[in-house]
This record gives sequence, structure tokens and C-alpha cells, in this order.
Amino acid sequence: MMQFLYYVSASERKELFKKLHEQWLTAEGRAVVVSASCTKCPGNKREIGVRLGASVVSWEDIEHDILEAGFIKQHAQEMKSMWDLSNLDEYSLRHVQKFINHHLDQPVTLDVVRNTIKELYPDGKTYPGFEMFAVFQKA
Repeated sequence: MMQFLYYVSASERKELFKKLHEQWLTAEGRAVVVSASCTKCPGNKREIGVRLGASVVSWEDIEHDILEAGFIKQHAQEMKSMWDLSNLDEYSLRHVQKFINHHLDQPVTLDVVRNTIKELYPDGKTYPGFEMFAVFQKA
């Protein structure tokens, strides 16, 4: 499950982990989760969504929900990433727009996304972001 847990509600996420544990995985089966971590660090790329009113699911909430479903964490590794925003193409802007609009009642335009990025990151680079890579095993 890589980078999609932002698009489901907390109740849907809990139900997904429950089904994964009870129905889909064999005994001792494993699930891999990649998600943003350190979502409250200044300068990370998720500030774009937060600035425009989109909520960001914290790694701590995801981890809590999957452990509560009956998994055991076998391994977790935080990975540092940097996002170059100096010359965003239309595809990248639409990707950001789609993420933000999924969380909002009132959609934002590409111009709003572009201007927010320029305002937050005038030098075109985000500060280091962090992604968590974790392996969970069915208990």
C-alpha cells in the first residue's frame, strides 16, 4: 500500500486493514506500507495541501490503525526525499491539484496550486521530506 492511504477516510482505512488481516493475507502474510512521515516538519511538500485546506494523514495514525488490526511491525525505515519544484510541468501540477481537490469540497485551480507552490518554496526546492517504509506481518 504505497502512497494511497491519504485518499481514504479513517474508518475506511481501519476497515481495509481489518479485511487485509482477516480475509486477504495467509497466516504470517505481510503488508508493506509506504507513507509520508514527519508530516508536521516545516518545509515538507505536504504543506501545499495543508495551506489549501487539505488534511494530511499522519504516519502515527496509519501505524496505530494497522497495529490495532492485529499486525506486528517487523521493519520500518524512514527515507529522506527532496522534491524539485523549480520547473513544474502540467502533469506535476495536476497531480498536486488532484490530491488537494480530493480532500476539499471546493476544488482549487491549477493557478492556485502554482501560486501556492511559488509562495511556499520561492527557491523551487522543498526542504527534506520523509517517507516511511514499513513491513507488517499478520499476527
